[in-house]
This record gives sequence, structure tokens and C-alpha cells, in this order.
Amino acid sequence: MYYNQVVPYLMSPPWWLAIAISLAIAAAAWRYHWLTGTGSLSAFLMGSLIYFLGGGRAIVPLLAFLISGTVLSWLNKADHTDAAKPRTAAQVWANGGIATIIVLLFTYLKYKWPLYQLENVQLVYLCTISAVNADTWSTEIGKLLGKSPISLRSGRTVPKGTSGAISLVGTLGGFGGALFIPVCVYFLWPLNSVEFILTTWVGFLACLTDSILGASIQAQYLVSNSQRLSDSPEEPHQKPTQGIVFVTNDVVNFLTAASGIIYAVILMHFAYILFGA
Repeated sequence: MYYNQVVPYLMSPPWWLAIAISLAIAAAAWRYHWLTGTGSLSAFLMGSLIYFLGGGRAIVPLLAFLISGTVLSWLNKADHTDAAKPRTAAQVWANGGIATIIVLLFTYLKYKWPLYQLENVQLVYLCTISAVNADTWSTEIGKLLGKSPISLRSGRTVPKGTSGAISLVGTLGGFGGALFIPVCVYFLWPLNSVEFILTTWVGFLACLTDSILGASIQAQYLVSNSQRLSDSPEEPHQKPTQGIVFVTNDVVNFLTAASGIIYAVILMHFAYILFGA
């Protein structure tokens, strides 16, 4: 095939190609310990659905999120042994579950809604990826380059990686992560300047929302012989020091992705009123 034939083929792949490429990526993620076994299986299922139903425009931003987050996580490996732990199935679905639901919704509505409304659904999809990528970059860059963050709950400095805490470097990293997604897909998506800015700001606002949720409702547990808080209990029946027991970090990540939908709809509404975009 010639180049101009291969690209459209990859942009709208047959089912077998979507499965083959997703399987190869999931296998590599498992082989290099980016994902656990169940995490890799989840990524395979998610990737196959998103790539086959959404095409190249849907899978590219998801890959940008996966690859950039993995690279940042491994850059943290030297100083943070927990940063390079393989991602679990729960983490995969927490970050990509909303995007998968949107792709399924888009497929259902493809022959029911007019084109301009379908384009809005696609833009919301991109915003949710921007949201989870901003959150990931904020956490990883904050650990890698930032100083001790400040807890939004207590106003005190806390160890790096503590949920519900922010630093200047981590906040700037979150903005960079939000910006990274529309930049990566600019050659695939016909984004105008308003949509480009909207996608970036949705991701950044969702990143800030993640910190607020982490400080307010996420369950955190006091580590023995320490004043440090952890996202996971040391013992099976340990009660959280703060937050709601069933609101884990994965739940917060899922809510962060969902908040991307809310922010996208609100900002799109005002963008159409102000700019007609």
C-alpha cells in the first residue's frame, strides 16, 4: 500500500487490526512492567474498543496519555520506589473508563444525531483524556521536580505524593499535561483555536478538582509511627483518618475524568455564546 492508503486504513481500522495492535501494546506494557497482568488485559479490551469504534482520532490521545504517564513514572523510579509500580486494572479503568463510555455512546449516536452534535461528543472525549493526563503529569512532575507540597486540607507541608496536596511545580505540570493532549492530536483533529484552548482548560480544571477531592473525600490512612498519610490501609480493617472509606484514589481518578465532561459541556456552552465556535 502507498502512504496515502495506509494512513486512512490506520485511522479507520478493521476489527482484526484494532485487536492486533491493542494486543501488541498491552503485551508490551505487561512485558516491561508498565501494567499488571489484569491491567494489561483491561488495556487490551479498552484499546480494542476505542480503536475499532473511535478510530485513530480516539486512540492517539489515549496512547499519548499512556506513554507520557509511563515515561514520567519511570523517571521517578530512582527517588520514589512506588512510582514505578505497574498500573492495575482498577487504575486502567479509573483513568480510561469514562473515555470508553463516551466512545460507546458516540457509536450508538452516530446515525441518530447530526454531525455537529457528534463533533461535540468527540471534543468531550478529548477533554476527558486531557483531564486524566493533567492529573498524571501534575502528580509525577510534582514528585520529580517539586518541593514538599501543601495540603489543601490542613495548609501544612506534607510529603510528596500525598493526595489532596499541591505545589507550584506540580500545578504547572498539570497545565502542561492538559496542553499536551491537544498538541499531540492537532494534526488529526480539526481543532480551532477556541477548541484547543477549551480542551486545555478543561484538563487543568479537572486536575485542580482531583486535588480538591483528594483533600476532602478521599480516604487516607495514618501510617504507623509516622505523621504521614497513605492512600491504602496498613491493615484490613483500619479506619481512615480522613475522608470516606470507599472513596479510594481510583474512585477520585474516575471522578476527575467525569468532571472533564461537566467542565467541557459548561465551557462549550459559553464558547458557542461568546465566539460561535
